[in-house]
Amino acid sequence: MGKSDVRVAARRAVLEAQSERRRARQEREERLTALAVEVSYALRSAAAAVAEGEARAGRALDDMVGMGLNVSEVVEWCAGDVNIRDVVRLRRAALEAPGLAPDQPARIGQPG
Repeated sequence: MGKSDVRVAARRAVLEAQSERRRARQEREERLTALAVEVSYALRSAAAAVAEGEARAGRALDDMVGMGLNVSEVVEWCAGDVNIRDVVRLRRAALEAPGLAPDQPARIGQPG
């Protein structure tokens, strides 16, 4: 094998190794991107579920106030699951929930 043949073989080996490293990096980046999307989706889904649950709770609390209870009585009826600050926050969450009419009643015993 002449010097030029050795050089060509060496160049080919180096280029193949570089190509393999690029391919491995690309596969890793694609996998990391997919995982990052999954994390973001899961967190946003959880946040949306919490917001929906809080809006539903707020509507129910608002209905309780609409039935003549004061906030302290609402807290008492809820057996310690909420405090006065929670009642105020959750009622506000119900008012700010997208797509809900302010007078839409809580749907007791019905999902979503």
